[in-house]
Amino acid sequence: MVDNEVYGDRLLRIARANGITAHTVRPDGGDLTRWTTPVDPEAVRAALAEHPGVDAVAAPRRALRTAHFAPERR
Repeated sequence: MVDNEVYGDRLLRIARANGITAHTVRPDGGDLTRWTTPVDPEAVRAALAEHPGVDAVAAPRRALRTAHFAPERR
């Protein structure tokens, strides 16, 4: 679970409430810093290497509450 803003936290709580094991990747800092700082893709790669059994990654695309837009690659 990429948790860099309020919706990442919401997805994490939903997963755990449904009995889904969730590992988180988030920027350092408190909520305000975390909600305005993009997650380093290398941190996501490292977390996937650390937990090879992961079969899905969830990440909010935009943080509308903080007007932070995540870069998108196509």
